[in-house]
Amino acid sequence: MVKLGVFFLSLARRKKLIGLETRKSYISPKNNEGIWHGAGVKSGFIETFSKKKTKRFWKPNVFEREYHSDLLNETVCYTFTMKAVRAIDYAGGFDNYILRTPDNVLVSNAAIALKRKMETVQRMLQAGYKTLDEIKEEIKPQRISKHVWNPPNFVNRFYFEWRGPRKHAIYC
Repeated sequence: MVKLGVFFLSLARRKKLIGLETRKSYISPKNNEGIWHGAGVKSGFIETFSKKKTKRFWKPNVFEREYHSDLLNETVCYTFTMKAVRAIDYAGGFDNYILRTPDNVLVSNAAIALKRKMETVQRMLQAGYKTLDEIKEEIKPQRISKHVWNPPNFVNRFYFEWRGPRKHAIYC
């Protein structure tokens, strides 16, 4: 017999307003990286015959899988739960699932970002003035190299350049 604690039940029921949709209050980092269709780690207590309660976690069936997106014309690789795979089959394909599923069911940041990208590409393709490759190049995030030093741009402030006496200076 499994009895869930009152605190854990209330945690699962709490919702947060993010953007225009309400989502669960806690989403694990692994869940945010994949497409889990609202599934997550559940916790509760198992009561033994001696009435001792031990905490237990139930993890979803998660595995890595690749799907081909016809809209983006590329293969995307994420972690999926079996619940999400069944929902993709029921929706009639990966693109239909992502575009037609509401944000509060998708839950994860990766899935919602992919949905926004697909909606943008779909809108621009319907406008018809650019090819798919031009659209992808336009909406691609700008890469900033971490290894190139960009000098600070201070406006006529001499004291920003002064660094004080060096520690290795020897005074005679």
